[in-house]
Amino acid sequence: MTDHEFIAADLDGRIREILSEESRDARHFHVAGRPHVKSRVYHGMVRDLRLVIPLAIAVMAVTLGVVTGTRRGVVLPLGTALGSVLFTFAAIAVSGRPLTVLSCLLAPTLLAIGSVYGVHFLARYDEDAEGCADAATAVLRCLRHLRVPVSIAGVTTMAGFAALLVTDVPAVRELGAFSVFGIACITLLSLTAVPATLALLPLPAQRTRGAASGRRLDRALDRLLDRLAARTQRHATAVLLAAALATLVAAVAIPRIVIDTDYLSFFDEDAPVRREFEAVNRHLAGAVPLYVVLEGRGAGSFREPALAVAIETLQARLDATPGVSRTLSFIDTMRVLNRAFHAGDPAHERVPDTRPGVTEMLFMIPKSELERFVTVNHARANVIVRTGEVGSAAVLQLTHSIESLLRDETLPPGVTGRVTGNAILLAHSADGIARTQPRAVGLAALVIFALIALGLRSPRLGLVAMIPNLIPVATFFGLLGLGAAPLSLPTSLIGCTALGIAIDDTVHFLVRYRSERAAGATPKRAARACGRRIGRPIAATSAMLVLGFLVMAASEFATLRQFGVLSAITMIICLVTDLVVLPAILIRARI
Repeated sequence: MTDHEFIAADLDGRIREILSEESRDARHFHVAGRPHVKSRVYHGMVRDLRLVIPLAIAVMAVTLGVVTGTRRGVVLPLGTALGSVLFTFAAIAVSGRPLTVLSCLLAPTLLAIGSVYGVHFLARYDEDAEGCADAATAVLRCLRHLRVPVSIAGVTTMAGFAALLVTDVPAVRELGAFSVFGIACITLLSLTAVPATLALLPLPAQRTRGAASGRRLDRALDRLLDRLAARTQRHATAVLLAAALATLVAAVAIPRIVIDTDYLSFFDEDAPVRREFEAVNRHLAGAVPLYVVLEGRGAGSFREPALAVAIETLQARLDATPGVSRTLSFIDTMRVLNRAFHAGDPAHERVPDTRPGVTEMLFMIPKSELERFVTVNHARANVIVRTGEVGSAAVLQLTHSIESLLRDETLPPGVTGRVTGNAILLAHSADGIARTQPRAVGLAALVIFALIALGLRSPRLGLVAMIPNLIPVATFFGLLGLGAAPLSLPTSLIGCTALGIAIDDTVHFLVRYRSERAAGATPKRAARACGRRIGRPIAATSAMLVLGFLVMAASEFATLRQFGVLSAITMIICLVTDLVVLPAILIRARI
């Protein structure tokens, strides 16, 4: 059955209903297996999509209301974000791609990023509208100021998500591709639909007395940003030294990162699906099957007594391997059958001594039993290795141990063996994560640097822009190395996406800084002016990104909650580096 057919048939639900009816007193039933987990994942995804998306919309709406204090400040950014989500999920539907667990991250991420673009646009529009006679003039003035930073921000954010396309994991590649599409929609809507709507609306009025609380918030934030800018100027060297020290500590911790991804790791340790797995694992000596496939020298190879004995020896060595609960092969049935043919004599519970004897036993074993362990022409055999190991790291370690046994002259000359199974294929995705992380983050950083240098027409500014944005990424990986979480499929997305998202505020800061410098301001004056003018939207957008990612804390899946919390922490670090480290660099370098 396909996954769609399995979910539509609700076999897992029907099985659980039957077991619930049959469970009584001390009699209990437990369900495990990948189809059962797939069913639980499906229901968890449906629950997340129904809860997380409306929650993200509500959080963004409330935050926008607090930040802007106007209805247009809520409707326009949120409309841009919702439009991008609608277009992206429509693209998923048209392309026929199924939703995955990682797809649950798309909507909250696009809602947060789309709202951020709208806040930057409205903040500049309110500033440019002062002294304008009509809205159209204000919009044109605003577009002249923002077309470059918004375009650069959009392209660099797309570059950050596009770096996910180099991974070996299909679900990650698809998430990267649709995220790029969604960011392109956000950028296009921000440069077209938002200004067009503003041109049709009246010029923004000054806040009324009813908005006194909003004015107090603005004044408090302005004072905080002004003091922060002043202290950064006085202690620019100390700021840069502290940033360098933090980056060094993170770099030292990075080699300690634990890479672990498994279908069970998406669930909490006390989740029913994991408790059921542990119960089956405990009662049936290993709930996870691995397969040792043995290739003989041709048809009839496994009728040879020496080769059958070699499998018996291999099983004994596998049974003694840590992590192996039990092994199964046709030898188990053959030994019992041979004993039965000799009146139950325990001495004959072994492999027959002659080829005809082995052949006879093979043909006596029922086909329904034998087909799991050997091919029809007896040229290939299969040893099932049952284990209770959970997590890709443990499964790969066990796989390496089995492969070492196969290389250890356990098998006769001409006979080869290999280890396979769904658990191993999934576990190898951990290798893919480890292999592609440096490549993906490095590629994203290189492309983003080139785009900023080209957009600002200054390689020097491009380099300056990268420094405060690489620090949060390094800190994130350092947190993983310090044990905050393992590097899994969801957390592996943070490095590239954080780099692509965080660069937006940096670009807006640098464009305004260059404008202030061109007007004759000194580096200190220009940095302080940017702290006041750009600092407010940067603080607002950072708060929105943090809250947008924290929405994922309501997810059904443990790894998605880790993604949300770690992304929020990374965004907070990005805010600090943009408002503290970036001005310190500009002042010390006297750019």
